[in-house]
Parts: sequence; structure tokens; C-alpha cells
Amino acid sequence: LKEVPQKRRSFANMNHEIEMDPDALVKTIIEQKIYSNANLNIRVLSDQINMPYYKVSAFIHSAFNQNFNEFINSIRVKEFINELHQNSHQSLTIKGLANKVGFKSTSAFYKAFKKETGTTPSKYIDVL
Repeated sequence: LKEVPQKRRSFANMNHEIEMDPDALVKTIIEQKIYSNANLNIRVLSDQINMPYYKVSAFIHSAFNQNFNEFINSIRVKEFINELHQNSHQSLTIKGLANKVGFKSTSAFYKAFKKETGTTPSKYIDVL
């Protein structure tokens, strides 16, 4: 049991070894529409960017102060908002648009949207 915290500390110290630009990571995720995969997880992302998953996890935590799910959901919410500004909500329901940007569950989408924007999607759309 004493080794678990030590391993945790050495894992946290790996942040300094990672050579990656935070903006480049976000750009790659957006340009390749990686975020739209509803089954996306840390291992899938790490395979796509050719980096061990534990380094990706440590990097996201270090660079964005978020865990993987918070990080991806934040990108998804921003892409949802981009779609709204391109009037995609005229042809899709909120749920349909949420699915398009990678949310599997409506409740996860609403929770992430509220966390990111401070309001609900319906209220946000009303203000547009």
C-alpha cells in the first residue's frame, strides 16, 4: 500500500517529460473530428495521436487541469455551439446535434453544456 502513493507521485512527475503543444492537440482533435466518436476514450485518442495513454492523460491533466472526459466534453460543447452558429440547429434537434458532436447520452450533454456555459442549451439557443 505504501507504494501506491509513490507510484502516483512519479506518474504526476511524468508531466515534465511530455513534449506536446496543447493547442496542437486540440487542433488535431477538432480537425480530425476525433471528438465526434461517441465511443471515444483515452486509449482510442492515444492510438490516434501515437502516444501512450498514460502520457496523454497526464498531459491533459497538466495542460488543461481537466480529466479526459471533462476535456473531450468541453471540446464537444464548443463544437455544438459552433454548429449552432452555423444554423445546424434548424435541421437537427438538440439531441441530434449533441449526438453529432459525440455525446452518447442526453444527460451527459446537458451536464457538460451547463458546466461549460452556465446555462441550458434551450436557453442558449433562445438568445441566439
